Amino acid sequence: MHSTFTSAKPIARIGVGWAGSYVMTRAFARWLPGEPPVALLADMNNRMDLVASGELDLTWCFPMSRVEWAYQGHKPWPNSPWSGPGLANLRLVARITRHDCEMIAFAPWSPVQSLAEIAQNKQVRICLRTDELYEWESAIFQQYGYTLDDIVAGGGKHWHIAPNAWEIERDIADKTVDLIIGHAAYTAPFRMVGEAGFHYVSLEEPVLQALEKLGFTRLVVKPGDYPYVREPINTVELNDQVIVCRADVSDDVIYEITKSIDAHKKGMTDAAGGQVDPIVNQWETKVVPLHPGAERYYHQVGYIK
Repeated sequence: MHSTFTSAKPIARIGVGWAGSYVMTRAFARWLPGEPPVALLADMNNRMDLVASGELDLTWCFPMSRVEWAYQGHKPWPNSPWSGPGLANLRLVARITRHDCEMIAFAPWSPVQSLAEIAQNKQVRICLRTDELYEWESAIFQQYGYTLDDIVAGGGKHWHIAPNAWEIERDIADKTVDLIIGHAAYTAPFRMVGEAGFHYVSLEEPVLQALEKLGFTRLVVKPGDYPYVREPINTVELNDQVIVCRADVSDDVIYEITKSIDAHKKGMTDAAGGQVDPIVNQWETKVVPLHPGAERYYHQVGYIK
């Protein structure tokens, strides 16, 4: 075992969010060698740029298509953070599936009742329940001919919230929010706006087709999928949640992390409280290669040949 595991420094710096990725990381990280075993940095999920540059060693990302865009340097919409050279030193550690999608709802008092109307009336107050890269939302808005910057310039405003009920409760009571858009569709803010009479809307067919060309996957949310959904909603899914690292992170470190993830899969899903599916086939990847340390573990236990 390398001396890395016996030093006072953490063996890895892992970027997490404030919710599922945080509790799932705690579920496997406490069993890793070292004291402390890892350093958790929030809110740092999806920060593959920081992994590639060496400021983080690993980060949680979702969905897989976002990781592929970063790896390839794809620019699927204006101001995408993955434009320019690809982050070719990214490597996959584990893939975990989850049920999630993009949801959009307008307040009954909103001056607009569709995304298309915002192009002509940008004085809207938008709550973004998402990560602060705003990639999915920016990709959707640009299909309607505007950006978040355009909305601000036109007299509107936008802000980010975490998946807690209190984050939007006051804005609903004061009628100071017109639109909520984002993912973590199973969380309290989306339930609360549904109870407050917000109207959930679908993405139009031409927009869905354009988003599919960029690598999105369409999804029909059915009544009963979430308690606030009363009619079918056409949107895009955000399913695969993955852990990525940098190619030059120690093989032994990634081996130990991969092994601990595999040994504590049930604890991770239990901690996530229904956010993710049972963890299976976590080694599956298409575009982004497995890290050699992860690949060594998956070979050793017979998951891959």
